[in-house]
Amino acid sequence: MAKLTKGINIVKNLTGSSYLIEVDKLSKEFTNTIIAVDNNHQIDNLYDELTSIYKDKFIFKFPDFGMSDYENSTLESSIIRERYKTLISFDESSIKSSIYITTYKSLFYKIPELNDISISWSNITMKSRYTDITNILKKYNYTKVSKIEEPGQFRVSGSIIDFFSMSSNMPVRINFFGDTIEVIKEIDIRTQRSELIIESAMITAKYLNYLATDNINNYIDNVTDMFDKEYKYDLEFERIVKDNNHSNIHNLIPFFYNQTNSLLSYFDNQFVLFSRKNITDQYLDIRDTMENLYQFESKNRYIIEPSELLISKNELNTFLENNYLYISSEIEKAKNTIKTRYSNLPPIMINYNYKDPFTNIHNVMTNSQYNFLFFIQRDDNYLTLINYFDSKNIKYTEVESIDSSKNKVEIIRRDISQGFIDNANKKIYVSSNDLFGLIRNRITKNKSFKSIYIDKISDLKFDDYIVHTEHGIGKYKGLITMSIEHKTIELIKIEYADNNNLYMPITSMSLIQKYIGNTGLNTKLATLGSDRWLKIKQRAKKKIEDIAAELLRVQAQRELQEGYECLFDNNIYKKFCELFPYVETDDQLNCINDVINDMCSIKSMDRLVCGDVGFGKTEVILRASFLAVNNNKQVTVIVPTTVLAQQHHKTFKTRFSNYNYKIDLMSRAISSKDKNKTIDGIKNGQSHIIIGTHALLNKNIKYHDLGLLVIDEEHKFGVKHKETIKSLKENVDVLSLTATPIPRTLNSALSEIKDMSIINTPPVGRKNIDTNIINKSSEELKTYIDREINRGGQILFVHNNIETMQEEIDFLKNINNEYRVYRIHGQLQNKEITKIMNTFINEEIDILICTSIIESGLDMTNVNTIIINNAQNFGLSQLHQIRGRVGRSKRQAYAGLILCDPIKITKEAQKRLDAFIRTDSLAGGLEIAGHDLEIRGAGEILGEEQSGQIFEIGYGMYTNLLSRAINQLKNRKDTKDNNHIDIDTYISTLIPQDYIEDIFSRLEFYSDISNTTNEYEINNIISRMIDIYGPIPEYLENLLDLTKVRIQASFIDAEKVRINKDNTIITLNESSIIDNEKLINNYVMKEKIKIINKYNLRYKNNTDACFKKICSDVVDVIKSITV
Repeated sequence: MAKLTKGINIVKNLTGSSYLIEVDKLSKEFTNTIIAVDNNHQIDNLYDELTSIYKDKFIFKFPDFGMSDYENSTLESSIIRERYKTLISFDESSIKSSIYITTYKSLFYKIPELNDISISWSNITMKSRYTDITNILKKYNYTKVSKIEEPGQFRVSGSIIDFFSMSSNMPVRINFFGDTIEVIKEIDIRTQRSELIIESAMITAKYLNYLATDNINNYIDNVTDMFDKEYKYDLEFERIVKDNNHSNIHNLIPFFYNQTNSLLSYFDNQFVLFSRKNITDQYLDIRDTMENLYQFESKNRYIIEPSELLISKNELNTFLENNYLYISSEIEKAKNTIKTRYSNLPPIMINYNYKDPFTNIHNVMTNSQYNFLFFIQRDDNYLTLINYFDSKNIKYTEVESIDSSKNKVEIIRRDISQGFIDNANKKIYVSSNDLFGLIRNRITKNKSFKSIYIDKISDLKFDDYIVHTEHGIGKYKGLITMSIEHKTIELIKIEYADNNNLYMPITSMSLIQKYIGNTGLNTKLATLGSDRWLKIKQRAKKKIEDIAAELLRVQAQRELQEGYECLFDNNIYKKFCELFPYVETDDQLNCINDVINDMCSIKSMDRLVCGDVGFGKTEVILRASFLAVNNNKQVTVIVPTTVLAQQHHKTFKTRFSNYNYKIDLMSRAISSKDKNKTIDGIKNGQSHIIIGTHALLNKNIKYHDLGLLVIDEEHKFGVKHKETIKSLKENVDVLSLTATPIPRTLNSALSEIKDMSIINTPPVGRKNIDTNIINKSSEELKTYIDREINRGGQILFVHNNIETMQEEIDFLKNINNEYRVYRIHGQLQNKEITKIMNTFINEEIDILICTSIIESGLDMTNVNTIIINNAQNFGLSQLHQIRGRVGRSKRQAYAGLILCDPIKITKEAQKRLDAFIRTDSLAGGLEIAGHDLEIRGAGEILGEEQSGQIFEIGYGMYTNLLSRAINQLKNRKDTKDNNHIDIDTYISTLIPQDYIEDIFSRLEFYSDISNTTNEYEINNIISRMIDIYGPIPEYLENLLDLTKVRIQASFIDAEKVRINKDNTIITLNESSIIDNEKLINNYVMKEKIKIINKYNLRYKNNTDACFKKICSDVVDVIKSITV
């Protein structure tokens, strides 16, 4: 490396990721290396690349505020976290040479000095005390909650303190013994269970800086000097003085401190600054923009002059003159200019359109005398490359570090963004992107749709409709604690017709479920004491029995049609699975196993896979397809759009690159000649996997031996398409996939016509999309758009009217003529669509105006704001699919809904919008499908009968009765309406409110306890509770002991168990079966049990025993007489 001089050093010829080599050299020579970039998006990209290659270096991010100048918005927690991590690093003497990645704006903005800001964090060690920690949390304004869900929260439960620090990626749980810490652990935020033990944890202030009394006094003095007297009546002033917080604090920082300076001052004039742009020019651009904005904004609100927020040009020049600037530029000039010897790679990508896909790489490696270092992280790409090397007898070596590479051909199992040639060291660096195109990374558990949406009780809200098995439809009115007969119990209050109320013990929770049917004004509440509900239920039950018989007939027909039974070779299949670059989630693996088991069965598969966008459905298709072609069967994958067909085709070609299967594409994107060639290949069996759109439904297509039919985005196909698909289905395995099943399809799966698997876990780090209704005003849209563009992101503007698209472009251009706005829709030529999408992916477009063509298609991780115009015209599932185009990264994403005149919005459209806004974007597809059931009805499966039954009794009870009727017909014996056991005792049994404060969490645990069927499940609940809330309190322990009695009583089909102080009454029913001989010999003859009548047994309790021992004795008694 050439000798650097203080001040500006211009560096020429940096290409691709060659900056990595230069940054490494700089970090070895200088204590502090700063990299300045345009925006936070670039920070994230550089950080990912640097940490991947240099795992032993200290690398920090210092993002800017991620918004427009003077914008009055709450900072994202991720920005606060990274800024705190960086500032704390200056306070830790153990950290030596470091790399700091920041934006130009962050370099110029004033921040407090380290001594002033270090009061914003406290380190918690094993020596910390209980009261110290609670005091710190209160001091830093952390919010006390009953369940940790986001940074800035804490929870106290007896001897346990949980908190989620603003500077941490995970919450922390501290267990105390008295006032002494026993253990500190990180928490899995999904399960709330503690995991990894750590030695210490940092608590940082909830907001950008902790403001002490002196800071507030400084603020009061400064605003008095700068603003007029009216400011003290402003809400901003009141919030800051009273609460030490306001969303505009980041724009007022100099007011709080006696001294502020640049981030550069933290380095004590010992740094090198790496930049691709002239630092002074960037400063002047930012200052001029702020000054222009100030002239306009200061007329309407109180804001600080740019000169107060930014360091001065002289201050900046002092920093730059006394340190080292390393400017990568081809046009800048300076006294010290360094010419590096890097150059761009020639074409090297593997191209499957060539006769030999490896032609490019072969040419480069054959014609070069340089050494090669390949950066290959993904297993499938790695196998493709080494198979090529082996076929050409090319020797290669795997290395751990780029420093240690000395051989002719080496592979390092990491990634860089773009390769380059280092001519000085005669080495060629090749990335996965150069060879294979773009890449990505993920992790996670499985629940059924019924448990997620239909049977879920824990999210009941006040006035929600519920169905009681015995009393009918009522309204949930909350949990009520009462003292009855010297015991405290918690009851669920349910309102019925005529303002009559039912108070139901929580031990009977299995009798209720959410009502899903028609939750409008016409939903009729049942009348307590009336036999109307019984008649409704009996009528529904009779008709459901007829439906069950018809379903079984259809199912029997399916089972009579023998399909192809695939042979499963585990070794071959395992090798294919190893190419998957991620860690499979539990529910993804369960889903894959369901599909494989179906395909290896003699019965033809008809399975629906539900999973949100990006949750791993494509891997299910790939593995099913591999099993089919490995059994010499053809596979056809039908998708709704050309873009999605092309994406799947590329994915399949890459994944199957090590196999000799021919993968063809059928869509309007290919020529007539290629289309006819593919049709011939399908007919004669030369085409093994065919991926296409509706073109695959052409009657002229005849399959040689079709084994697997995959229907992706199943909800996008109409009735006519599905009728055509049915003609392909006979004796063929069918796999349908969707994020938002339409009611008819969902009903088919829940009614057991289709089998269903669910993938319901989001990728780690993915955030819920912030969804709001916005006004179509220039000012509000500008704020919405500028927020995304200023952080380096892009925007989708969905407008479903091609004729008026130009008007929308003109409207956006009038807001800001510098916006780079393009449009795309289905009527464009395919080449033009591809060109525009590539331009967009290359981040050369700010706003892409599009129709719902983007509803299914490419992953675009830099697109994190979407604006949906006339959102009221879209269906619920369509809105969810469109929103899913953004939020594909760890950044906060936003969805803005623009509506027409509210008067013109129909009631059904309003219902759709309300349901959409309140549904999480993460794993919300199934909930959307559930809301669709409410709004649109379940759809007809076998006729018009079902919708009436669902309306009267609710979808949950309908599916339960249908399932029971099917089992009854299969087993040819009658079954009870429910297996509920009425259980009661003389002692208090509940979850104390001071143990679990959150009502939704209590409901969830009550529901879990009520639905347990064995002691293992009970012990699992106990383990969860102790971990999250601490030792089990007495009343809760009573409830758990009583539950064990209820579980054992279910094995003899008891109707009721009443535990009194001196005896226990066990009530049987006609279906109860017990061992009468043991009952007589072991209990009646010994006068331990008295038979009161045919159905009632009275067991004599040990009156000296505690309640736990009494329950244990009753369990043993029931167990001993169980047949």
